[in-house]
Amino acid sequence: MTNDLAYLVNDNSWSKRHYEGVQLDFGYRPGRWNFGGGWTIAKLTGNDTTESDLTASSPIQVPTLYYPEYLGYANFAPSGYLYGDQRHRGKIWGGYDVPTPLGRLNVSVIQNADSGRAYSAIGTIDASGTNANFRYVGAPTKPSYYTLGQLGTSHNYYFSKRGAFRTPWVTATDLALNYELPISRAALFVQGQVLNIFNQSKVNNIVLGQLDTAVITSRSAGLASGLKPFNPFTDTPVECPRGAAASVCSQMGANWQKAPTFGQGLSKDAYQTPRTYRAAVGVRF
Repeated sequence: MTNDLAYLVNDNSWSKRHYEGVQLDFGYRPGRWNFGGGWTIAKLTGNDTTESDLTASSPIQVPTLYYPEYLGYANFAPSGYLYGDQRHRGKIWGGYDVPTPLGRLNVSVIQNADSGRAYSAIGTIDASGTNANFRYVGAPTKPSYYTLGQLGTSHNYYFSKRGAFRTPWVTATDLALNYELPISRAALFVQGQVLNIFNQSKVNNIVLGQLDTAVITSRSAGLASGLKPFNPFTDTPVECPRGAAASVCSQMGANWQKAPTFGQGLSKDAYQTPRTYRAAVGVRF
């Protein structure tokens, strides 16, 4: 059995990311049998994700330096489990070499298990308080260097703890048959595989907008949503029940609401690969 420890810290005074993980592997071959597996336990925390989907990096707005009067609220970029955090990943397999009068036949079964991925309830607010439709009580006095074109009117607000939600555990069982027939210095091989033989269907892809994490606010949906602006520095925003009518949200004095399909996959690509059959024939030299 082997184990590896990974430990990485990124700290540039404000932006912090912390990763640590342990990987365990084992293998055992008694006679015609072959057993093995691996398990990774990891944790990724911090207050900033500077990489976006399919990009190397993205701009950082440091709230303590960039318009702190407006962006210095605690829920602008709180610390917690980052978007890529996945606590467990593992697989175990067992194979058997079947005796044959000609060639070699191996039958293997692989069991995969991945824990859920972290995501958050993030909505947009107007921290500038300059738009009459989204203005909140207690908006800061404009500083001398204020420029609306720089600050903008759409800013992130974490309505949950960072990484408060998780996709479900994903498991899949694969079956493989491998036959090889040596011919002189070459070998003819035939492979057959059945992936996810029990046809499990769980969400396991959260990048590129495959998972619905939308949060509705007065900034994103307008005052017709029944949701009210709030002071991001001093107020604790009130959640309106998911799917409730605008009139209900208004009567509650609510400030935000999860989208009707929050936490659900938005396309087939959000889900694990369904039962799949694969076959290959070839020659190895």
